[in-house]
Amino acid sequence: MTDSKNKTTPPGYLSLPIEKVHTNMQLPFSIYVHLPENNKMILFRAEGEVLQKVRLDQISKYSDKFFIKSEDRAKLEAFLNSPAQSVASKLSEVINLPSKSVAVNTKTELQLRSMEMLTKQLHFSIDPNSAESPVQQATKHIHKVVDDVLDIVGIDEGIVAKIQSLQNSLNNEEWNHSLSVAAVSALFAISLGYTDKKLLRDIATGGYLHDIGLVACDVPMPKRDINYTPEEMELYKNHPRAGLELIETLELPVSEEVKLIIYQHEEKYDGGGFPMDISGPEIFEPAQIIAIADRFDALIRVDEPGWLTPEKALYQLLEENSKSDLPCAYSPLLVVQIAEAAFAAGAID
Repeated sequence: MTDSKNKTTPPGYLSLPIEKVHTNMQLPFSIYVHLPENNKMILFRAEGEVLQKVRLDQISKYSDKFFIKSEDRAKLEAFLNSPAQSVASKLSEVINLPSKSVAVNTKTELQLRSMEMLTKQLHFSIDPNSAESPVQQATKHIHKVVDDVLDIVGIDEGIVAKIQSLQNSLNNEEWNHSLSVAAVSALFAISLGYTDKKLLRDIATGGYLHDIGLVACDVPMPKRDINYTPEEMELYKNHPRAGLELIETLELPVSEEVKLIIYQHEEKYDGGGFPMDISGPEIFEPAQIIAIADRFDALIRVDEPGWLTPEKALYQLLEENSKSDLPCAYSPLLVVQIAEAAFAAGAID
């Protein structure tokens, strides 16, 4: 059986118009790839998973190889006829939150307190004599950091060499956790095949801002040797929500994707994260990238005892995330793909 494109359709399957599939949405059917050489059908995306736009762009030239099972025809038709509401759009409904991070009487005072929190977390100062507003100054600072990060991760080197270039390009005081996660998350996204410049900027920005809510929760920055008390842990679990409240209070001009990254970076792939305790494809993939970068930075921090080299940190990530007796914190596929990219670039033997 063939269609108008002379595409051979295996028995029991239907040709999938891959170019019409909505991205960043949970799939109501499984997608298969046909290998005509041995007539095998390989599972590409399972029902319930999300097809990211970057993945669709990568596979579009192979559109004649994608199929669904014949029994899923009705699901396909309903899916193609449904509004293309993305995961980001759906989840934006749960992050339009009223500000509760500080107790004040006026919006002006609230914004002032929020800006103090933001500048403390991002290690920069507001110039009171500037003609620009504090929010404009903060926005300019964030853009400058992200531009510097993307310039360095765009150089033609392997993963480890780029990390070393980032570390060497900044002094120890500037090389803080927020900046490190911004850089590493952008680098990991590129290694996974992300090419859309806006999305890469959002990932770097989300990495830079991911922990801004911590300062509102009055808990110390997490470190390898720190053990939170039960009371501190409850406060810590509020920082994704507090970070969003801070951004919305300041009306900081960041995208919905950046907000989702901030809100979801503590979610775990197998569940048990916070603040929503979602899992798997429910988690915005860039938020998972930031979570992996966050853990990676914790392992390579040279200013803390027991630090690892980037190579050993990659091995550690693989080992931690593949223990059969423990739930996966991160997408196994993403962790493996990042490590494979490092191998391919000659980063590790």
